[in-house]
Amino acid sequence: MINKQAAVNFLQEVNILTAALVGERGPISTPLLFAVEDDLSALYIATHKDSYKSKALLANPAISASIWQFEKMLIQLDGIAKVVSDQAETSKYIDKLVSSVGRLKSFWPPVLQIEGDSYIVFAITPTWIRALDLSSPTILSGDNPFTEITI
Repeated sequence: MINKQAAVNFLQEVNILTAALVGERGPISTPLLFAVEDDLSALYIATHKDSYKSKALLANPAISASIWQFEKMLIQLDGIAKVVSDQAETSKYIDKLVSSVGRLKSFWPPVLQIEGDSYIVFAITPTWIRALDLSSPTILSGDNPFTEITI
């Protein structure tokens, strides 16, 4: 059984999520660098203002995401994305995203190459989160092996 704090700790270690979005060309799946609030109230992502990802989220703010690490944990969530429009808040979350990269081995996400105000920051408010313990090689439970995380 995974509790909320274990989920937060995991999300603060693993900073890449795979997002599912629906844009004008249909559904897409894409990796994104993220930062998370300590209470799971929001996750933050940034992308280029003209990217397919930003256009999809501006048109349809619904987002689903998976964050996982082999032999550790899987987090799945649904949420609603909203543009962070306050410049001070935008800078704060860009700094959080940049600092999270230090924990990633040999990976420099493209978002770090976006200059000036060419990026857009989204706050994702989760509407549903569940976790799965991947530390065991097999799932032994006959019941649902996922733990719902209360937000």
